Amino acid sequence: ILIDRGWVDEEFMREQTDLPIAVRADTGRYLRASDIEADGSDEQFYAIDATTGEIGMIPTGTLDPAFDYDLKGRASATLTDGAEVELTTVYNQLVERLADYTPEAVHRIAGVHPDQLETIAELCKPPRRVFVFSNPNTGKLYHGDLVERSFCYMLALTGNVGRPGSGTRGMSAGFDFLAS
Repeated sequence: ILIDRGWVDEEFMREQTDLPIAVRADTGRYLRASDIEADGSDEQFYAIDATTGEIGMIPTGTLDPAFDYDLKGRASATLTDGAEVELTTVYNQLVERLADYTPEAVHRIAGVHPDQLETIAELCKPPRRVFVFSNPNTGKLYHGDLVERSFCYMLALTGNVGRPGSGTRGMSAGFDFLAS
């Protein structure tokens, strides 16, 4: 719902997440300099330039974008062996994965009514600040890690990380002594 309605913070997503990183369609891995340069680094990644449609290096050592990263872009790259590979973005992969989880499908799978999902999405849409407090049981549930991951995706999509009144905090019983 957040993505379909455009209730996301694209500037935050470009700067603070892996969503603009170019991904190889053949392997599903991030495109690396070692894929396209003989002595390229495995730790150098790329994004697609929204203006030119070409790939460009994502700078290391800073979160400042080097150019206008295209979250929805598609491109191609020539590998060191001369083969051409199609590229997409992490964002595109997320959108494709979520296509199977319409509000109606979520209702069939989890029993949560689409109207309730709509209400939750409206409560999370920018510029509202959202803070998720995860109780100690969430991570212990079957697939609880995926529930917690969904919280993190919602926060990343809506720019609710690193701003006062936003973010997440969990509680794990038995570890309270570490805070003292």
